[in-house]
Amino acid sequence: MKKAMSLLAIFVLCVAFVSCTPRGNAEEKGEKEVKAGLENGEFDFDNQGRNIHYRIHGSGPEVMVLTNAWGITSDGLRNLFKCMENDFTMIYFDSRGMGGSSAVEAPEDMGIKAVREDFHALKKHLELDKVILLGWSNGAMNAPHYLSEYPEDISKALLLHGSFY
Repeated sequence: MKKAMSLLAIFVLCVAFVSCTPRGNAEEKGEKEVKAGLENGEFDFDNQGRNIHYRIHGSGPEVMVLTNAWGITSDGLRNLFKCMENDFTMIYFDSRGMGGSSAVEAPEDMGIKAVREDFHALKKHLELDKVILLGWSNGAMNAPHYLSEYPEDISKALLLHGSFY
């Protein structure tokens, strides 16, 4: 029963998030034409000598998932947010020591600051201007730090299951 309620809550939040996104033709709104979407698939990039593994799925406005510092891979995050891929380009990455990313070399590699550094480096690597930030659990707790460091990078933020102290 708990699992069904958790899945229902995630679904409701996804629907609410999707329904709040403005729709319409860019030309009708007087906006510039939107660039072609990112290529879907799994990729790697070098962030200062560390391999960062990431995956892109879906199409539409870019949503970057601020991953947990430890304990879940991009596969697990995709399973949580796959429902959003019909309306958004979802960008997931493995934090250091997880999934396809480089191994942990120092205790700091398992911290929330390292996750923010890799998130920012991935955003720059993908040449994205503003993105929607989605933080779940520890990612939601880390999001306010990123928002205070790079407020110009984020158009919207969705924080789920985080606790703030």
